[in-house]
Amino acid sequence: MRTILGWGLLGILLTGCGASAPPLPPTTRSNRPAPAPVVRDVIFDNTPTPEQEAAAKAAQLAERLTEPDEAARRQACLDLNGLGSAGYPYLVKAFKGDVYELSLMALESMSAPAFQEHAVEMAPLLLQRLTDSDPTMRRLAAERLAWFDRAIGGDDIYPGPQAKERLAALQKAARLDKDSGVRALAQSSAQQVQQAVNGRLAQLDARTGGGSAVPTNPNERPKREIPR
Repeated sequence: MRTILGWGLLGILLTGCGASAPPLPPTTRSNRPAPAPVVRDVIFDNTPTPEQEAAAKAAQLAERLTEPDEAARRQACLDLNGLGSAGYPYLVKAFKGDVYELSLMALESMSAPAFQEHAVEMAPLLLQRLTDSDPTMRRLAAERLAWFDRAIGGDDIYPGPQAKERLAALQKAARLDKDSGVRALAQSSAQQVQQAVNGRLAQLDARTGGGSAVPTNPNERPKREIPR
């Protein structure tokens, strides 16, 4: 009896071991192609800005300052002045340079707005040139030392940087310079600077009721009253 039960149990164990696991479901694969990666269009705008164009043109004009033709150099100076701030560095470099003729050309070509925009740098430079050995340079400096004072609305003129120093130097040149042309230009410019200083002081005096019209900073511009 035990033998029969042993063989039966063995048969059951052998039958269970031979059973296979249920098959896995087949992998579902799509025949459609995978989507292409999204590529965003990146547009690089290489168009130069107006400032970049002006800077490039100024650099080209600066190369013409060394041309042997005098007319070409003079025209290059005028064109550089027409570029405003982009051309100014080349003009002031030529003005301060060792080539005297080019220094005169650069000074002649610079307009009043250029002097006013760069007054802090140009005012002391012109004060130095007012005592130059060449009367032509002194004449140019004497005339342009009055260009730093600007009109702001109506007939009001406000003095620019170093107004006192410019006025004193111009008055001295008007009295003592050996060249009559320098003396005449210095006298005219001194009157303009004096007018700017007087106008500012008169306005301050009117606002303060007289007595403390002279400000602590001689180049300080008073605030204008807006008429009601």
